[in-house]
Amino acid sequence: MVGAVVMVGAVAAAADLDPRTALTAPDQATARKIVLQRGDLGAGWQVVPIRLGNQPLRSSVCPGFNPDLSRLTIQGKRGHAPPTRAHS
Repeated sequence: MVGAVVMVGAVAAAADLDPRTALTAPDQATARKIVLQRGDLGAGWQVVPIRLGNQPLRSSVCPGFNPDLSRLTIQGKRGHAPPTRAHS
């Protein structure tokens, strides 16, 4: 039971550092407009996962790196993998 209490405390502490989310219709519309689409790019571009060695980039963050983003507010978001230029 003690392990569960410690884990919940660690998750709560991490959440305190996350930015606040308050999505607004105008900012959501702007986020949709600014995302690159395939048609925005010329031939030769493709989506390629970014890796550091044999690990995905996301898993390669330095230990202890946990920035405090709690003063930020996300008002619009739209997610797509960024395109990268194919090497020929």
